[in-house]
Amino acid sequence: MFEKLFTPIKIRGMELKHRIVMPAMGTKFSGQASYVTPTHINYHVERVKGGSALNIVEVCSVHTPSAPRGFLSISEDEYIPGGLKELTDAIHAEGGKAGLQLWQGSLAVGSDQTAQILMACDTPFSEEITLPGATIEEIKEVVTCFGKAAARAVEAGFDCVEFHCAHNYLPHSFLSGGINFRTDEYGGSFENRAKFPLECIRQSGKIFRKICRYSCELMPMMIIWKAA
Repeated sequence: MFEKLFTPIKIRGMELKHRIVMPAMGTKFSGQASYVTPTHINYHVERVKGGSALNIVEVCSVHTPSAPRGFLSISEDEYIPGGLKELTDAIHAEGGKAGLQLWQGSLAVGSDQTAQILMACDTPFSEEITLPGATIEEIKEVVTCFGKAAARAVEAGFDCVEFHCAHNYLPHSFLSGGINFRTDEYGGSFENRAKFPLECIRQSGKIFRKICRYSCELMPMMIIWKAA
């Protein structure tokens, strides 16, 4: 059953030395900031030494106003020399590959009261409190940010990226008929609800194609692109 586990595999051009992959897991190693720390680097290096062929680094914010402290961010250029490049270099030095989750967390960013909460639609939490749905301008802004984040991921040395479209985060919230009750072009039918996540995917892919060889592997509720 596991005879292929320790054999090499090529995924749309990205070759792994075997088929053990470390999935993304939150660490909170950033403390009250959003930069890679030495603890992040040591953590991932040890996983590569332990046998991981591909390390998917934890969720990484793409949109500065909604980027919560305590989570990694790739929403600005400063995060590349601020540890992301050092992290990928360390993983590569041990013979591993590095991936990154591109993320907009919607309600999940509420753990940091300084972060903007973007919702798929107006969402009441009580008679007194309703969180407003994202405006069209905010939707377009986030789409653009996904593309810019994909470009930064390549510059930082990541071998692939995942588009996080699960767990009630913003792309998944738009996709879900149980969460998204918008009445405009981003709500209603499945095609309308899928419009925002698809725009994010296309923008990320378009930017990726400009700067590296492009490939795409569909995974459950995620998309993975391979860098050159």
